[in-house]
Amino acid sequence: MANFTEICVLCCQTNALKAILPQFDTDNTLHPHGSFDVGDGYVLLRGWDKKPRQAPHLKAAVISEFLRCPAPKFRRWSRLWLPNSQIARSAWKEKESYAENVRMSCNVKFHIDGIDRFREVQYFTQLAVEDDEPEDSNDELYDMEEQHYVELLEFSHGTLWSCTHEGNNSLQIINVKTIKAVVAMIPHRRTLPSGITKDRFFMVEKAGLDVTLTGIEVEEDQLEDL
Repeated sequence: MANFTEICVLCCQTNALKAILPQFDTDNTLHPHGSFDVGDGYVLLRGWDKKPRQAPHLKAAVISEFLRCPAPKFRRWSRLWLPNSQIARSAWKEKESYAENVRMSCNVKFHIDGIDRFREVQYFTQLAVEDDEPEDSNDELYDMEEQHYVELLEFSHGTLWSCTHEGNNSLQIINVKTIKAVVAMIPHRRTLPSGITKDRFFMVEKAGLDVTLTGIEVEEDQLEDL
């Protein structure tokens, strides 16, 4: 709580200085060292692989199918800055962190084909996609397969989105620019009409203090340099 109070005091002091000296109120267009501006408010943030790497067999197959050619070596990125100022993280780095440093912000909501979907991000990367002209496609690999429990969704008037986690059975690649927000996936158990009880997850947006906006921005950059 003390850290949160200090952050509030710092914000107040900063706003006061900007009001007194408007020349210091500049647009926040500078990105952290080592980041990559994807465009439209999306920025890839470190940590990242220092050298290109080959994906494991299962993920390489997914990438090959997406590119329609053998999977190339690539660098993984661990975080993505969203236009709403949230930071989406990846399971790749979160699983390497100590328990006290883990941020539960690997799950995202994205909009595709007119439907909101929810996924757990494995990592972010850049892949060269051949179309009319070669271009960089900034993508994420995820593995949270949503199976909306339609009855619950309708009964709750569209507020309870219940999903199951399918693991590596549902690996897929999407464009990062379809991501709209970081969400929380809360475990819950539901007994189906057949009497079978299944472990599921329900989606919550803006759960309490937004952990995606707290902490020191350069935390993973510092770890990379150690």
